[in-house]
Amino acid sequence: MSCTFGDMLREHRIAAGLTQDQLADRARLSSKAVSAIERGARRRPYAATISALAEALALSGAALAEFRDVAVRRPASRTFSLPRYTTSYVERPSEHSELAGLLRDHTLVTVVGAGGTGKTRLAVQVAGDVVPSSYESVVFVDCDSLGDGDRITEHICAELSRARRVLVILDSCERAIPSVRRLIEAFRNVSSAFRFLATSRQRVRVSGEAIYPLHGFAVPSERSREHELTPSAPARLFQERALMRDRSFALTHEVHAVVLEICRRLEGLPLAIELAASRVGALSVFEIRDELFRTYSILSTEYRDVPARHRSLAASIDWSLSDLAPEEREALSRLTAFRRSFTVQAAEALLDDAANRSPLAVIASLVEKSLIATDSSAGTARYRLTEATRAFVRDVRTDAPALAASARRHARWLAEFADEADATYLRMPHGSWMKMVGSWLDDARAAVGWALGEGDDPDVAGRIIGGLRGIWRTSGFASECCRWVEATLPLLDAASRPAVVSRVYRALAQTSTGFPRVEAALRSKALAESAGDRVAIAASATMITEGLFEMGHYGAALETVSRNARLIEEMDLRETLLYARTFYDRSLIFRAVGQPERVAGELEAAMRIASRTGDDWVALDIRSVSADLASDAGNHADALSVANEALQHARGLGWDVFVVSSLNSIAASQLSMNRTEDALSSAADALALSRGRDALGFDTSLEHLAMIAASRGRFRDAALLHAFVENSLERKAYIRTRGERRARNAFVERLRGGLGADRFALLSEAGRTLTETVVADLALAAASA
Repeated sequence: MSCTFGDMLREHRIAAGLTQDQLADRARLSSKAVSAIERGARRRPYAATISALAEALALSGAALAEFRDVAVRRPASRTFSLPRYTTSYVERPSEHSELAGLLRDHTLVTVVGAGGTGKTRLAVQVAGDVVPSSYESVVFVDCDSLGDGDRITEHICAELSRARRVLVILDSCERAIPSVRRLIEAFRNVSSAFRFLATSRQRVRVSGEAIYPLHGFAVPSERSREHELTPSAPARLFQERALMRDRSFALTHEVHAVVLEICRRLEGLPLAIELAASRVGALSVFEIRDELFRTYSILSTEYRDVPARHRSLAASIDWSLSDLAPEEREALSRLTAFRRSFTVQAAEALLDDAANRSPLAVIASLVEKSLIATDSSAGTARYRLTEATRAFVRDVRTDAPALAASARRHARWLAEFADEADATYLRMPHGSWMKMVGSWLDDARAAVGWALGEGDDPDVAGRIIGGLRGIWRTSGFASECCRWVEATLPLLDAASRPAVVSRVYRALAQTSTGFPRVEAALRSKALAESAGDRVAIAASATMITEGLFEMGHYGAALETVSRNARLIEEMDLRETLLYARTFYDRSLIFRAVGQPERVAGELEAAMRIASRTGDDWVALDIRSVSADLASDAGNHADALSVANEALQHARGLGWDVFVVSSLNSIAASQLSMNRTEDALSSAADALALSRGRDALGFDTSLEHLAMIAASRGRFRDAALLHAFVENSLERKAYIRTRGERRARNAFVERLRGGLGADRFALLSEAGRTLTETVVADLALAAASA
């Protein structure tokens, strides 16, 4: 039986098949009292309570005598050897609760995680909470400092005067795994009174071991507003450590935002956050943030009463790498070419000649040693190095020729992946396609940068830009794609690589508006015709249609889309995004030319295809048109409701281009309903998300903010903003729809009336010369006044 009365009560209750509530009812006690006794919170129950419990459990003979004896026995003297910390502990409630639960049910629990995740601190805190109620002694063993198994065993025995219920914490035991394994087996054979809590970067691998993986703190995303009410755990950790350096440190709203940037950069790693906070006083949080985006070298401390591996982030990582096999070091070096997470298939392209072991076996070994994290939540396993590990391996452990070779393999694999993505782009639902390619955006940027720079391989750049063109638009990075295209096209030879150059022009067309879209799509179509690629011809024609529509050439747009629909039907691509868009595009044209009776049928046809294929892109576009139609009819509340549904859908998908367009639709409806403050919030969010990324979305949000500024009497600022937008749309040859023109004309008349015709004309000239940065700041200031 157990050596504490609470444990004995629990074992008798379970043997009797009773819950705590049922036992309490039989004994005429409260459930709270039974729970307190079992937890050890009440170690000396009253005699009447002991008798009532014994009767309820129907105990007799020797079992009853032992039950009473244990109940009144004074607890043995306790011995504790937990380390004492001089710094406060930032709670991790869920981790604390989960680990304590595992410790109650398993002989060995191993907290596994990368260096700096806070394994030791969490283990000590949990032990401090569970020991008083469950154990008579706790022994803390720093395996790294003791080294071999014999010394570890001697240390444990020296701490214990006799056999008792003992919790042994085996800290940092990854380098002594064989010795620790033998020790645990030996102690378990001697007595069942021992429980072990290990911290390690890899499993101990003994029977009955429970694994508890520990990661860094969860850091609120840039878009999350939860942290505005209460600082999150990583921000509190930074604040508490910063106050040790500078008692005047205050977590103001602005400082809090920067601290979260720092914590995100450090991926929530407690050790790294503490080291960064230790720089407060010598540097401002703004300087710390900026420095971290250049180097991690500032993450160190002068304290010498902490283990050497915790004195700097570099030392922690170096300590983790020191016992790797040569092929593991080589693999880790090559894998730093990936900017974010990667798949096994991608890794194989970089590791196929790196070792005698298979790439999967090497990756599995690095995962086991907590140097690579894994995530299977999306159905396909993806792997990732922390940014700090990646930076250290690249900057310290890898020479320039090796880095160059890895960059070459990485870019060429991305080009092959982009080829495959292009082949499936128009033949599968856009949501499915984005799930396949969306996580490669940062890698695509890196590979294109390499190909246009030291790699001197514009063909690779063109294949990636064009093959992954859907990423740039859907993720809201249209402007960036245009810049890549402009840098790549002069370096490509259309005569020898027509298919690649056609793809690049399609990328430009897809991320442009109005005349630039038509011009790029025409060039793409001509090259596709020379290459005999009918799918590319149809895709180019779709963008010609949409560009013509944006330019106000509705007749030509209708003729182009009708001809394109016949081509798509001939290729039997009726169940594709390409075909759905022909109906959607016709709905836009019919709305623009004043034939609303024909709009509904086209939208229904587009939606039928989208529903059958599960295509979210067309579904979102249809919602946008539905909101516009409701607005046209003066049903602004309905328009607002539809736009809000589209916004939630787009945010769920993470498709920023639709988030921006939905926010702008919401702002337009709110303005029509005189909900100025709400419109300001929506337009400001759209402006922030589109700035430097989505030119048309940026222009639209600026126009809404200009209208808000005018409603507050800021006619001068509103006129400047309006002029900037007009100039931007003119450059694109973008023509407003009828409804947009009516709203624009009414707004211009209001500005002229408030300023006078002459002053309005002068401001219109001045506004056309402003920069994006200037107008963004001006718009927010004027609309908020």
